[in-house]
Amino acid sequence: MAVEAGKNALNNTKVKREESKVISIGSGSPPYALRSMSSEVAMAIGIPLDIALLDFKESEKAGTTGLLTGIDILSNRGGVGLIIGSDSPLAKPNDEVEHTFGAGAAALIVGKNGGIADIEGYSSN
Repeated sequence: MAVEAGKNALNNTKVKREESKVISIGSGSPPYALRSMSSEVAMAIGIPLDIALLDFKESEKAGTTGLLTGIDILSNRGGVGLIIGSDSPLAKPNDEVEHTFGAGAAALIVGKNGGIADIEGYSSN
């Protein structure tokens, strides 16, 4: 889901894959214990690996942390970044909780100039 969300974000903008300076991914239930989600997504999408690859895992705030960290890095370095939140929570079969969770992914292209929205501030509580 993270790969498809990232591809869609890049395909719906004029940003070229080579322009990305950061890939930041957050997931509360990551698919890998030790492997990097961001490097796997970068390779699948065709983004060079000589950029900041950030993984935030196993927290309800993983996606938010990934977004805010990506914003901070890009505000200092410039350029654009791909920020992805992707989650597919696991539950035991026939568990009531299993049906209250949903799976999904979203991706944003974040940069300093020329976007469709401005981030005027944020709070992480």
